[in-house]
This record gives sequence, C-alpha cells and structure tokens, in this order.
Amino acid sequence: MVNKRAFIGFIFCLTWVLSLQAQTGKTFQNPHGNLIKGLDCSDCHTQQSWKPIKDSLAFNHTKQTSFSLIGRHQNTSCTSCHVSLRFDEPKINNEDCAACHTDVHHGKLGENCEQCHNQHSFNDIQGIKIHARTNFPLTGSHAQIQCVNCHQNQKMGAFTTLETDCYSCHKKDYERTRTKALDHVSLGYPTECKQCHNSMGWAGAKFDHVSTSGYPLIGAHVSIRCQDCHEIPSMNLHHTPIGPNDCYSCHAQDYQHEHGGSNYPTTCLSCHNQTSWDGASFNHTSASGGFELIGAHKSIDCSSCHVIPSYQPKFAASSNNDCISCHNAEFQREHGGNYPTTCSTCHKQTTWEGATVNHTEISGGFELVGAHTSLDCSSCHVVPGYQNKFTATTQTDCISCHNADYQREHTSTGFSTTCTDCHKVDTWSGAKFTAHDSKHFPIYSGKHRNVWGTNCQTCHTNTSDYSIFFCTNCHEHNKSSMDSEHRGIRNYQYLSSACYSCHPRGTD
Repeated sequence: MVNKRAFIGFIFCLTWVLSLQAQTGKTFQNPHGNLIKGLDCSDCHTQQSWKPIKDSLAFNHTKQTSFSLIGRHQNTSCTSCHVSLRFDEPKINNEDCAACHTDVHHGKLGENCEQCHNQHSFNDIQGIKIHARTNFPLTGSHAQIQCVNCHQNQKMGAFTTLETDCYSCHKKDYERTRTKALDHVSLGYPTECKQCHNSMGWAGAKFDHVSTSGYPLIGAHVSIRCQDCHEIPSMNLHHTPIGPNDCYSCHAQDYQHEHGGSNYPTTCLSCHNQTSWDGASFNHTSASGGFELIGAHKSIDCSSCHVIPSYQPKFAASSNNDCISCHNAEFQREHGGNYPTTCSTCHKQTTWEGATVNHTEISGGFELVGAHTSLDCSSCHVVPGYQNKFTATTQTDCISCHNADYQREHTSTGFSTTCTDCHKVDTWSGAKFTAHDSKHFPIYSGKHRNVWGTNCQTCHTNTSDYSIFFCTNCHEHNKSSMDSEHRGIRNYQYLSSACYSCHPRGTD
C-alpha cells in the first residue's frame, strides 16, 4: 500500500509545480539525478521556494546512501561534494577518500587514509603510534623532534622511506668527534652508533666489547688498558686470538717461560682461570681429551702413563673404558684366551681384586637366572677359550641348548619347542601348560578346572602324539548319558572330535 504521507506530499508538490508552471509558463526538471526510491521533494524543500532547504531534513544521508556523514562531513555543504547538484554522483563510500581529497603523499603511504587519519581532521594524527608500524619506531630523543628534522626535503607530507641506520642521519655528529677527546674517525670506530649509544642521547655511551669483538672482558682483562691489546689510535690488535678461550695467542711468552719443553697443552684454561695465573688446578679430564683420573689412577705417578718431561702418553687409550690399551700385559697374564677385553665389565677401577662377572652384558643379553645361576661355566662354554657350546639367540631360546632334553622327553609328541610355555627356569619338574586354555581348551579355568588331576594322560592317552585327545573317557561323558542328552540333535556323534567341534570352550 502506498504510504499515505508520501502520497499526499506528492500530490501537494505536483499541484504546486503545476501551479508555478501555469504562472510562469516554464517546465521544471529534477536537477538531482536518479534519486533513491521513496524520496519526496518536500523532504528537503518548502512550499515557498526551492531555496533555502529545510533546517531539518527527512532525508537520512547515513542510512539511505553508501556514505555516512560523520566527523567533518556532518558540517559540509551538499555542494562541496555534489558540485552539479546531481545527488546520485559521486558514487563513493567512506573509504574512497582520494575521490574527493588530494593525496599529498603521492601514493607513497598507500590508499587507506584511515590508517593514520580520522574523519574529524587531517591534522589529528598520532605520529609516534603511526611511526611504530614502520621499521623505525620513534624512541628516546627521536620522539621529541619535528618531522621536518628528518624529512627535510619532503614538504606537505610527501614522505618517502629514509635510511634507518644512525650514520645516514648523524654523519656530521660522528665526524664532529675529530675535535673531541675520543676521535671516532681517527680511531676507526664503527659507524654503527648503537653499539655504544642509545636513542636517549649521545651522553652515557657504553661500549659492549663482546658484541663488537666477540671477546668478553672478564677476570684480569677487565682492568687492563686498551693499549695492552690494541694499537692506539688505530685500535688494531697486537695479537689475533680466534676466540675468548685462545689464551696462547696472547700469552705465548708466559707459557714458554713457565712450561717451555714440557709438552703441556696450550689450552691454558684447563688449569688456570682468567683472574690470575696463580692457583692453577690441573684437570686431567680436559687436558687429556676425556680421560678422568678415578679409582687407582688417582694415586699413581704421572710417569706410569707419560714419558717425562715431554708428557707424551705411553699408551693410546681412547676412553676411560679402554683398559686393554694400557693393561694388555695384565690381561694376558690372567686371562690369556677368549675373555672379553672390556675389563670394566667385571673389574672396578679401584682394584683388580673382587671382580664380579655380569653375564648379561658379556653375553650380549643372556641373563643367568634360575638353574643357570649354579651351573659351571664349562656346561655352556669351552674352557679355557670360553667359546659358546650353543647358539641361543634369546633368553627364551631354550631348545638351542636343551634339544637333547626335549628329544628324550617329548619326541614325536608335537609339543611346542618353546619350553617356557610349560617349564620354569628353576627346574624341569612341575611343568604347567597354562597356555592350554587360550590355545586349545580351558582346563585351568571353567568347568574342567581341577577335574583332570593335573595329569595330561587323563585326556591325552597317546603320549607319543598329544594332538589326539578323548572326551569320552570321563565318567560324566559316558555314552548312554550323552546319547540321551543329545537326542534329537542333528549330526550328533559320540566322538571326542565331535564333542570339541560343538563345545570348543567346554560349555553346554
């Protein structure tokens, strides 16, 4: 249904326009272009004249167009944007700033003006916050200066990217030090100002020796003069250490004075610290490349292992556990043969006496448990060579050693050669095949538990073939009772195999 108010307004305006046409003889054309549907002349104009328009308009620019009047746009005259009075032009939204406003930045800062500006004022910007989004945040003194201090030749906001290294802006400050006590130019100081200065000011500079040279000034180095290590004013090094632990490059003269001809290592920190030459403590582990003096080695004389005075090793032990390299004579005297040469498997480093054999480690995993703990070595090994008589692959590979026992007891029975299915490692007696329940038929659980007398022959009457079994030997399964109980059951037979086919778990 047509809105009554709009209809009356339309009739009123139409009557008014026709009246004016009759009076003046002129035809009026709408100068505003294609207006939105439902908009009436009386929403903006009065009956007296086209101009001025009403103070309070029924037309809502924010809701009825794609451009919201916010900020400064609320107080701008219509003709500032609609220069030809065509209200259907320009076709823009609030993000199309460049359609009306000249980009003083010449596109250098992108097209999204609202990244920096708001719609209240172009000059209402938060410069420090905006600059923080660049690769040069304004900190310290930089936050206090005017934009033109850095962007000197970029008028009217046409900012472009500048170099961010200190020297590109502060070259004159650097060169001005020629007249100062610390002439940066003649001393060859780096132009990376941040190594010593911060953005708060030139004063209070702190030189970080580590980040500049890679060499930390610690211990006695803290108090020495620059010229002790550097040439002045060039600051070139007297010596060329490859790192903070390369003492010898600078202290070769001290080394020769104290240790010349001794063949001591030139890794000074193995014994000394960086505070003083005095109070050295010799760390055999570091100096030898890993050989720690423990046990009996602590009390022996250096000459037992080293040629004096050169301190060349008499032996070539590769590690603390490479005993045989030094003690081969002792090994041949005591164990000449097939004993392992990993002495620490049985002996401690305190004394040769009281050796304990770790059979698991020596054999590669075969632990002596149960009856094996009391066997003589010759039961499994050829003495004195200690070669294996058998080749068991794992702890449970019993058959490799006990094949003769198996053949004697279970020949042609079809029994598994996994002896531990029934036997324990303590004794052959008291075998118990508990896997019978899961692999074949429940006899240790269910209805048949404790009714077979723990005698396999109760069901397996043929001891030469345990695949044969009988259910019908039990008094409960006599033929007359079973025939009566199974009367009417199709394919019933009084056979053990038939019983098992229907009752594989021993249930009714």
